[in-house]
Amino acid sequence: TVKSGDTLTGISSKYGVTVADLKSWNSLKTDAIYVNQTLTIKGGSTSGGSTTTPSTGNTSSTSHTVKSGDTLTGISSKYGVTVADLKSWNSLKTDAIYVNQTLTIKGGSTSTGGSTTPSTGDTSSTSYTVKSGDTLTGIGSKNGVSVANLKSWNNLSTDTIYVGQKLVLKSTNAVSIVTTPTSATTHKVVSGDTLWDIAQKYSMSISDLKSTNYLKSDVIFVGQSLIIK
Repeated sequence: TVKSGDTLTGISSKYGVTVADLKSWNSLKTDAIYVNQTLTIKGGSTSGGSTTTPSTGNTSSTSHTVKSGDTLTGISSKYGVTVADLKSWNSLKTDAIYVNQTLTIKGGSTSTGGSTTPSTGDTSSTSYTVKSGDTLTGIGSKNGVSVANLKSWNNLSTDTIYVGQKLVLKSTNAVSIVTTPTSATTHKVVSGDTLWDIAQKYSMSISDLKSTNYLKSDVIFVGQSLIIK
């Protein structure tokens, strides 16, 4: 029976089931629930308040304190978990996180950020360690490769990368041709900057700024380098 403050995420965690299953079992079209509503739980097990996750073979739990430049994608890659799981475990409604926020990581395993790349028979391969302010666009331009290839070689589902992450740079040619965007400059984000401020400063639209830098949201962070065309 739903109590004040309950959410589908919290209930699913308590009983060790998924939100999708909860919605399916109860014919819910949205995540909205109301006090005193009765929900059917199939095959779940109560855990006395401690979260029970579906059997994954790893029940360990740790925490991560958000640092400047962190993103959910970067954190999930570091611990070998999914963004969806991170959001579920921490009851996050959006991808927005803030510095010094403590995130619960369940069943993950820390890594040094190195990506394992499938063998594709490329004749040469090297790696690049992400620094503060780096973007896939900038790294691709510097190394003469496309953003699409960078994402493919490193199994990236989004354009988000994090400081310290190792990216595989592959080339079938011995020499990489470095290309630089025509009439482009960069802007390093400082405290207080917003996309609107930066767009006004360089006389461009917010949509162009986001498109050029492959931004999915309006969130930017201090030290990030944005390409201005």
